[in-house]
Amino acid sequence: MTRKKIKFKNKVLKHEQTIDLKGNKYVPTKLSFNFSFLTNDKKYNFNHLSKELKAKLVDKIQFLSSDDFVVVSNWDKNQGLEQIAENQINISIHPEFISSGRDELCGEKFWIFRLSSKGRVIGKLKDKTFFILSVDTSFDQYNH
Repeated sequence: MTRKKIKFKNKVLKHEQTIDLKGNKYVPTKLSFNFSFLTNDKKYNFNHLSKELKAKLVDKIQFLSSDDFVVVSNWDKNQGLEQIAENQINISIHPEFISSGRDELCGEKFWIFRLSSKGRVIGKLKDKTFFILSVDTSFDQYNH
């Protein structure tokens, strides 16, 4: 009796995303940030942000991406990240984020980081990519 070898098209070896750079494969350990799906709502996108707040955002992104995600995820919510359930937040998600399937891939939780007392950045996380969806400076997208 001969055995047939079965080939699978989409073989998943790990949960982690693997990136191939010129033949060298690695698994990301630090956060990266994506601004492609920022809400169209002008109250919560970059149109209303002052230069000071934009600078604070860049500083915070640099800070959060300077250490491994395992470390960052253990920081308290004032320095690092916090999670909030989808049903506790009022956000207008960019339509392309939903139609591309990213919303479903990221799961039901939102991730938030603080810009000191000036605002909150709300997004979703897939692997180590933080999709920035909204910048809440009026503190009205969820109960604080």
